[in-house]
Amino acid sequence: MTLALLDTGVAPALAHRVADFNEVDRWGRLYRNRRPRDLRRHGTTISHFLLSAAPPGARLCVVATDGRGHNLLALLRAFDFLLGRTDIQLICVALGLPGHRALFAPLIEAGLQRQLFTVAAAGNHGPGQVTTPGACAATLTIGASATGSRPASFSGSRSATAARTAKPDLLAPGVRVPLPHPDHPTTFHNGSSIATAYVAGRAAHILQSPGPWDRSRLLQALPEDENIHLPPSLPPGPNPDSEPELPPIDPHLRRRHRYARADQPLSAIVRAHPGRLSALLTRTTEAAGTAPSAIKPFVHTPLAEITALPRWFDQLWAQPDHMASSALSANLFDF
Repeated sequence: MTLALLDTGVAPALAHRVADFNEVDRWGRLYRNRRPRDLRRHGTTISHFLLSAAPPGARLCVVATDGRGHNLLALLRAFDFLLGRTDIQLICVALGLPGHRALFAPLIEAGLQRQLFTVAAAGNHGPGQVTTPGACAATLTIGASATGSRPASFSGSRSATAARTAKPDLLAPGVRVPLPHPDHPTTFHNGSSIATAYVAGRAAHILQSPGPWDRSRLLQALPEDENIHLPPSLPPGPNPDSEPELPPIDPHLRRRHRYARADQPLSAIVRAHPGRLSALLTRTTEAAGTAPSAIKPFVHTPLAEITALPRWFDQLWAQPDHMASSALSANLFDF
């Protein structure tokens, strides 16, 4: 069985458990079939927890990103790459960033349509904030428990509103968890990422059973594990989430546009409704009287990386039913 791990990489010592190793740089460029390495050591720790909980003989399809700034585009491109893989059923994501739910949602939903499940961390910023992709409704979002079903004080969570579901979906141990490695038996780790790796490994066991599986069935089956619990009920809104969804045009992109020269191209990630991306770009180009200098569409979702002059973006923002975000606006946090 092959599991996807989207993290900072894995150490060469784990190469025998790696089916293939790929990297996405800060500009969203994918480099396939590289030699394993870990850019920040976080991914190696997560790999130990994931593989110890997964079925014997499970191997990893690793997509590494460095986790140090400008990673919105890298993370989106990594998801798009994994959606094209037919040999995996599960993506473990122990990383996250604030906001941008609307950009990630179509990628995760596209995965569910073919039984590719995303298990992601709720984050370590405490009640009121859940990082993305854990913030997306279709994600299996995992928080850290201190004991049993009691959430750790740092574990991310949010209550439900009419527009958003409550998160996390499940809790698993995430406080002083010993590293499952014979050379480091007294090394302990905290965080929702540790809980996420454990749940992802246990989910892999379930997915080996006869299906078909969907998100609801998987959520019902996972708490049968003695270490996995449903979170306590959160009162309904008003939602204390301190990271509200971004407006159709994110503030960073607005700011870059405001100070850009008329002849200075800008780059952005644009999302349209399914099936409408081509029409959106055509309408915008006709209205602006100038075409983008580069259009790099995603393969599996209605997203595109666009480079164009400010006046093109002026016309884009006049169009309905889309959102745009700077490709260089977000840092990636690891837990």
